[in-house]
Amino acid sequence: MTSDLPQDTQKIAEVCKKKLTDRILCNLQPFINAHMSITKERRLYTERKAIWVTRLQQLRMIYENVLASYPLYKPRPRVADIFEVPRIKSLVLDTPPDVILEVNDFAITPETLADVIQEAYKVIDAKLLTVVAAVLERGTYDPATVLNLATTVFSVKIPQTDPVQRRPMHTFRAIATSSTGLYFHGDQPTEIDWLVRMTFGHTTFNTRALHFDVAAHNIFLSIVTETCGLDPTTTTYQDMEDKHPFIECITCNRVQHGRLVMRWWEAAYHSLCETYILACPNSNFLTIQGDDIEDTKRIIQCADEKMNDTPYEPGEKLDSESEESQDMIVAGHMQQGQGGLFVKIFRKRGTRGLLEGLPFEILFEIFDHFLPADLLSVGRVSREFKDLVMSRQFVPIWKHTRSRFPGMPDCPSDMNEPSYAELIFGNSCRFGSMPVQGSPLP
Repeated sequence: MTSDLPQDTQKIAEVCKKKLTDRILCNLQPFINAHMSITKERRLYTERKAIWVTRLQQLRMIYENVLASYPLYKPRPRVADIFEVPRIKSLVLDTPPDVILEVNDFAITPETLADVIQEAYKVIDAKLLTVVAAVLERGTYDPATVLNLATTVFSVKIPQTDPVQRRPMHTFRAIATSSTGLYFHGDQPTEIDWLVRMTFGHTTFNTRALHFDVAAHNIFLSIVTETCGLDPTTTTYQDMEDKHPFIECITCNRVQHGRLVMRWWEAAYHSLCETYILACPNSNFLTIQGDDIEDTKRIIQCADEKMNDTPYEPGEKLDSESEESQDMIVAGHMQQGQGGLFVKIFRKRGTRGLLEGLPFEILFEIFDHFLPADLLSVGRVSREFKDLVMSRQFVPIWKHTRSRFPGMPDCPSDMNEPSYAELIFGNSCRFGSMPVQGSPLP
């Protein structure tokens, strides 16, 4: 172990080989004082660090205990983001070491929990607003509404990240898929960041270095204004979902495949992703109108179901260049043959099978701390687990996992919960959230 004593330093050791004089000792005085100051600071920090860890563990215990009485379907942040609430962070870090914090000092009770959660989400919103402000000029947007707009898009640009994971995301998806992680990206983490990571097992929001995606923003700006004729300064994500949920890319229409249709928020990925076989940098979008809306809804749902029903081995990814993958994509949508529109007939879902007979409360307790992506991974372990997560009894658990992400829209009426989760959180499947081609709409 390295010694903190000054006589064990190389400089003092070299001087001690000579005859000591008053002049030599006087010259060493600044070095000795500086060395002892650094040693003192290191010792005090070690002591403070132990106290901080104890207080962080106390915070986690208090928060988890209070959550036990919080409604299951309401969103809740992770404990690392509760720590980011200014008054709680100050309480943990700035309270003198000789003061022992009590449970009441944190002011996290069943009665105050809703307010504490709102404080944590305000911190998350402030981080996203900082990201927006780094790109958009002041005065060109309203901070109170910009995060809800259909044109506000974020993405993660990390060199080692798969391009599919770098797809543009609106605010609720950015929070859902980039809120916390195991590692830090972007700014150099502080000692407190590492303490939080080691104590809680996860980091605070935006450790994945989200940035405002200008290219995707411009695409959605064009779609909202030119394609849909709406005001980009007031049109929210939910407005687009309600008014123009589907669009088509005219540039990509093919006689042999038909019209390329997609959900409106997939447009930016379609235009920008360089590795996607159907990517189109010169996209020209139109909204789906009239009777085509129902046909498009049914066709996209069919493709989603086929994607979820495709045999999958853990760790496997579909090869975007393989003939089999491309055939699967085409067959998933508007493929028309003899007798009219082709629709795949799915097998009847089984019961819970694997955990048959367990009370729902126990099932809920087992999967209480899972996120939607975790449930998707469980469903890929085996056929029995897939039957479990696809069963009707499992729907409340899917809803509970989605409740962790505020502002996330409810599952559309034309989709089931697993399909909706795969659409938003499914990063392991290379075509989990991409537009698909097929035959012409009738």
